[in-house]
Amino acid sequence: MEKRRFSTEFDDFYNTCLLELKGRANYTAAFIPMLERYVTITAMLTKLNNEIIDEEVTIEHTNKAKETNEVSSPKLRMFIMLNKEANQLAKDLELSPSTAPVNSGKEKKKGFELGSKMKVAS
Repeated sequence: MEKRRFSTEFDDFYNTCLLELKGRANYTAAFIPMLERYVTITAMLTKLNNEIIDEEVTIEHTNKAKETNEVSSPKLRMFIMLNKEANQLAKDLELSPSTAPVNSGKEKKKGFELGSKMKVAS
């Protein structure tokens, strides 16, 4: 039995993104590793978000000298770093709303264009 890469929710997300990529003229298998990283990071972000949602932005940290300092949450810092990476991958894959290809709605006609300059033979 093959080990699942992601939860069912993220398998669906992966498949949706893969279908989007495969529907493009420039699709190659070279997109797969980036897509897997993008989905993995997105899954990590979701898990981390659920952990930090009710936490404070800062926490108290006791250093080696036994002094207590207030520092930013390491989980929040990790979330911000992963989010930045996920956003960059989404842009590179053109899966971000700001970089996704725009579908003009017009399907390119097959064949050649005769144009309106054609004369009818008599």
